[in-house]
Amino acid sequence: MTDLKTQRDAYGLILEAIDSGLYKPGDRLVESELADRFGVSRTPIREALQRMETQSLLVRDGRSLIVASLDHNQLAELYVVRGSWRASPRGSPPSTPRPRRSASCATCWRPTGRW
Repeated sequence: MTDLKTQRDAYGLILEAIDSGLYKPGDRLVESELADRFGVSRTPIREALQRMETQSLLVRDGRSLIVASLDHNQLAELYVVRGSWRASPRGSPPSTPRPRRSASCATCWRPTGRW
């Protein structure tokens, strides 16, 4: 596994590039091109791309990863992630996302105050 700071930097750089419109929905992302563009080795780029795929920011097309077309909710979440990234120390994304309760979790409420 690569250095955590390098991973966060690669993730933040790619996220910023997508957010700024450098990469648009439907654009194919290639590890080697991203590594050259951002001056980062391929390993943290690969790990950042895998993370983005699990967050549905990228979709797989065979062996390629493509920038996903985001619906309104996904776009709103992207701005939340971006905001927390900018608010964190040194402008790097947070190392772990904060857990969030889903809307269905409200049904778990018990009068005793426990979830």
